Amino acid sequence: FEGQLVDCRSRPLGTTTAATTMPLQKRATWRPAGTNENTTAAASKSTRPVAPPPKNMPFESWVQRKDAFDRGVELLARLGTRWESDDEYQKMTKALCAIDESLGVDAEEAVKTTASSGPARNMFDIFKRKSMGVVALTFVTITAKEASNLSETVKSYASEKEVTLRSGEKKTVLELPQVRYNYPAVPPNKSAQVKPLTKDQKVQNAIFLKTIRRRWMQTHQEVVAAAGKLSVRLLEEYLKQRENDAAEAKDGTVEPVEHPSAEDLKARALHIMGIRKLSKWVEEDNERKEEEEKESKDTKREEARMAHDAFVRGKKNLEIWMPDEEASSKAPHKQPPRFIFATGGRRNPAVPLRSKQVRVASSTVDILRNSGLKVVHAYNAGRDGGPDGDLEKSRQQLVDEFGYVHKNNYGDRDEWEEAKRKLKASYTYRKGERVCAKVEDPDTGKARWQHGTVVAMPDEDDNKYEVHVDGARSDKTEFFSPDELRKGKAGSQREGEAESAYSEWLEQKRARELAKDYLSHMEPPDEYRVQGDDDPAPRQASEPEAMEHWKNVGRKLKIVDRSLLDEWVEWSRGFGVSYYICNVLWDAFEPIGCDVHTAYFSLTRQTLAKILRPGLDYDSAAHRIVVKKWNKFSTENDKDCSFDEADPADIEQSQCSLFDRLDLKSLLRYLGIELKHEELRMIVDAFDKDSSGKMEKDAFLAFTGARVAEGETRQKLNSRCVWEGTCGKCGLSNAFRVSTVPPSAEGKNIVKLKNGEKRRKVELKERRLRMEILKQFQEMDEDEEEDEYSDHEEEDDEYADDENNVTTSKGPKCSTCTMAQWLKDDGDLMRKKRREALEALRKKSQERRDEAELRSLLDKGPPPA
Repeated sequence: FEGQLVDCRSRPLGTTTAATTMPLQKRATWRPAGTNENTTAAASKSTRPVAPPPKNMPFESWVQRKDAFDRGVELLARLGTRWESDDEYQKMTKALCAIDESLGVDAEEAVKTTASSGPARNMFDIFKRKSMGVVALTFVTITAKEASNLSETVKSYASEKEVTLRSGEKKTVLELPQVRYNYPAVPPNKSAQVKPLTKDQKVQNAIFLKTIRRRWMQTHQEVVAAAGKLSVRLLEEYLKQRENDAAEAKDGTVEPVEHPSAEDLKARALHIMGIRKLSKWVEEDNERKEEEEKESKDTKREEARMAHDAFVRGKKNLEIWMPDEEASSKAPHKQPPRFIFATGGRRNPAVPLRSKQVRVASSTVDILRNSGLKVVHAYNAGRDGGPDGDLEKSRQQLVDEFGYVHKNNYGDRDEWEEAKRKLKASYTYRKGERVCAKVEDPDTGKARWQHGTVVAMPDEDDNKYEVHVDGARSDKTEFFSPDELRKGKAGSQREGEAESAYSEWLEQKRARELAKDYLSHMEPPDEYRVQGDDDPAPRQASEPEAMEHWKNVGRKLKIVDRSLLDEWVEWSRGFGVSYYICNVLWDAFEPIGCDVHTAYFSLTRQTLAKILRPGLDYDSAAHRIVVKKWNKFSTENDKDCSFDEADPADIEQSQCSLFDRLDLKSLLRYLGIELKHEELRMIVDAFDKDSSGKMEKDAFLAFTGARVAEGETRQKLNSRCVWEGTCGKCGLSNAFRVSTVPPSAEGKNIVKLKNGEKRRKVELKERRLRMEILKQFQEMDEDEEEDEYSDHEEEDDEYADDENNVTTSKGPKCSTCTMAQWLKDDGDLMRKKRREALEALRKKSQERRDEAELRSLLDKGPPPA
C-alpha cells in the first residue's frame, strides 16, 4: 500500500491518484455551466494548487481524508438529478456539510476563501459551483441596499414580506421569487466581442453568492447539532451492545476494550450523515433505475405482444380462401395475336412483328392463382372499407371470374349473405354477351365449362338462355338455365363485344356503300323528272316537286347513316343550295339524337361515361351515403334506431335517398372517381325529376346498375336520354347552354330550384336562325310557337324530366329521342328502318341503274348470235 502512495504529497486535495482504492475508474472534471473544457483547463492552470498537508497532521490521516473527499466526489457524480427539487437540494447540502465537517474543514474560512474555478478544495466549492450552474434559489430575501442597485423592472417582481427579528421586532423586507447565477458569455473566438453582464445580472450574482453562503452556514450549524445528537445515540448503542456482550459471556466478563472517544463518535456520525447518506441515495437511484428499466422492458414486451397479436389479427382479416384447382385453372388456350405488317424488324423491315401481350398481375389472386395454396393473404385492405384495397379487388375477382363466394372471405355472415345475393342477382345476361356454359363432354360424360355467346334472351315462361357454344355449327344453339351459365372472363368478354361491334360496323358499312351506289345512279334535284297520270311523257319537275325529292333523299340517307351528309351535299350541288342549308336540314331530319345520342361531341355523354367504370360496386357506395345521411338525421331528430330498423315514414322524411351534388361527389370519390363542379351538376340534373336540385338514388342505380360489367358502357349510355344542350326540333347539338350561378343571381334566364340552387339557361342565336330556315323549307309550321324556350321564369320552371326520365333545358318536357327509340332491343328497329330506307333509295335509282346496266352490256357484252 505504501508503494501506491509515493506521489500523494505533491498532489492537491481533491485530485485523483493512482493509489486510490475506490471503484471509480474515471471521474469527469467538474466545470461551471456556460464554460467548456478549454476555459476550465486554463482556469485550473492559473490557480495556485493546494499546499501539502501541514506538518502536524499525520500522513495516514491526510490520505484517509483525501479518500473520503474522493469518495464523496465520485458519489456526487452519480447524483446529478438530486439537485433539481428544493427538498433534495437541502438534503444534498446537509450531506456535503457533513463531509466537510468530517474532513476538518473550517466552514467560515471555506466560505470566505472559496474560488469559482480551479481544483475543488472542499465540498463547499463543489456545492457552490453546482448551485451556480443548475440551481435556482427561490424566495430570496434582499436588503434595501441590494434593492436600490436593482432596476425597476427587476424590483417589480419582488414582493414585500414581514419578518420577525431575534429581538422580537417586526420588519418588512423584499423577497425575490427566484434568483439564478448568470455566467458571462464565452466568445466563440479570440477576435469576437461578446456582450458583458448587465448591472442587474451582477447584482443578482452577488445576491446569489451571498445567499448560498448564508444557507451553507445555517446548514452547517444544523449538521453540527445533528452530529452531536447522533454521537450520543451511537454511544448509547455501543454501551448497550457491551452490556449484551457481557450478559452473553459464560464467565460474565468481557475483554477490556478502549472506549471510543468523542472525536471517533463524531467522525462516525458525520460519516453516516455524509458519505453513507450519499451511498444510500446512489443505491436508491440505482434501484429506481433498475426498476424503471424493468418496467420499460415489461412495457416493451407487452407492446411487442400486442403488436404481434394485432399483426396476427390483421393477417387473419386479410385471408383469402382460394377455389380448388379445377375452378382456378388457366383459361383455354387462345389464338396467338395477329402479325403486325405495318412495322418490320430492326434488321429486316420485311419481317412482320407479333405484338407482345403480357398480363400484368394486379391482385393477389393473379399472383397465386396456380400456386396450389388454399389460403393466401392480401397485401392490404381498402381505406375505410373502400374498394381500392387488394383484399376487396381479390374478393371481387374471385366472384367475377370464378363465381366463388366463400364465407371465410368476408367479415361476418351478413356480408357473406350480401355477396351471395349480389352474385345471384348478377346472373343476368344480355344478348351478344360472352358466357361460360356448362356442357356435357360426349366422350367422358363429365360436365365442363365452355365459352359461348348468348343468342336470345329467355321467355317469360321459360327462364333459359339460348347460347351458341364455340365450336358448334353456326345454326346450332342450346338452352341453358342461369345456374348453368357464368360470366365470361374479361378477355373473352371484350372479344365478344369486339365481334359484335365488328359485325354491326360491317353491316353499317355495307349499307353505306349501297346508299352511295344508289345515290350515284339517282337523278339530282335539278334533273328530276316526273310523270303524272295525265302526262303523256315524263316532264321536268317543278321546284316544289324537286325540293320534296331532294329532302326525301336526304331523309333516307340520314336513316342509313348519319355520316352521309357530304355525299348528299355533293349530289345536290346543281340545285343551288349551300352546305349550311343542307347541314341545317340534315340535323332536323330523323333520327334526332339527344345529348347522349347526338352524332357530334357531347360533354354530357362524356361525363356520364366517366362514371360507368367496370368492377365498381355502386350499390354499396350509394347505400353507404344513405346510411350516413340517416345517421345525421337520427342524431338531429332523436331517432334512436339504425337505418335497417327505421320506419319507412321516417326514412322518407329524412330524404336520405335524395342525393345532391355533395352527396354525389362523396359517392364517386369513395369509388375513386373525381369529377369537376360542372360535371357533378350535369349528372344531378340528368336524373332530377322535379327541379329539386337532387336526384333519386334508385334512378341513379337504374342507370349504373349495382355493378358495371365489361362492355356494358355503350348499352347503358344508349338506355339514357338527356336533353340539356341539344334542341329536339332543329337537332342543333349546342342550342342551349346551362350553367350554375350563385344564389344571389337574378335575371330572365335564371331558374331557381327547390333546394335554393340556380341555373342560367342561355339560348344561342344559331338556334333561332335555324328555326327560321326550317320554316322556309316547310320543315316547321309557320304558326308553330317556340314554346321550347321562354324568358319568363314561370315557364322555365318546368326544368325537369318526363315520364321517360328525360331532362330538358328548353322548358317543355321532351320524349325519348328518336335515336334511342330505334336503338332499343339491340337495334332491331334501326336495322328495319335502314332496310326500308335502302329499299326506297333502290326504287328511286332503279331506272337509271337499269339504263347503266344495259349500256354496260351494249359496250362490253357479247353480240347476239
